[in-house]
Amino acid sequence: MADTGMRLSTGMKVFLGIDVILVATFLVLLVVGLGGSDDEKPQANESATSVGQVAPEPNADAVEAEPVSFTLPSGNIACDMTVDGVTCSIASAGFAPTAECSDAQEQVFVVDATGVSEPCAESPDRSAANAGAELEYGSVETVGAYTCTSATDGVTCVGASGEGFRLARSAFVKVP
Repeated sequence: MADTGMRLSTGMKVFLGIDVILVATFLVLLVVGLGGSDDEKPQANESATSVGQVAPEPNADAVEAEPVSFTLPSGNIACDMTVDGVTCSIASAGFAPTAECSDAQEQVFVVDATGVSEPCAESPDRSAANAGAELEYGSVETVGAYTCTSATDGVTCVGASGEGFRLARSAFVKVP
């Protein structure tokens, strides 16, 4: 085969090496997470969500769940959960807003029965008294059919269908 003269730069080689390590780590974590003991496997009344997380099926008790408000440990992301959906806001985003809001409003990120949206809303009160409990990294909160998972790289909130979003300082991404 003829040499086309195309060589990868050192930076590209490092990037590809890091990608290989990240994919291998993900696969190991996926196998370890899905291969736990029988006590950790989904029960008949539970459904599996992406990346091996288990979300409980909604039931009559869950429908009557109390609303929950929480902030991530960084204090940058705050969410309100009800049986009708989840609304999250971000104090400092490193990405451009997708909606043009007035000075008295800010963009929020919502998942509810109609799907995912990014509307403008009245700016929330971020005082300590109204911030809600801190949802530690790695923790999960469920209200009704909605589940939010806190991580060092943001929060992921989904409904029973698996549709939702991931919100982080760096990006907002819809998840299927």
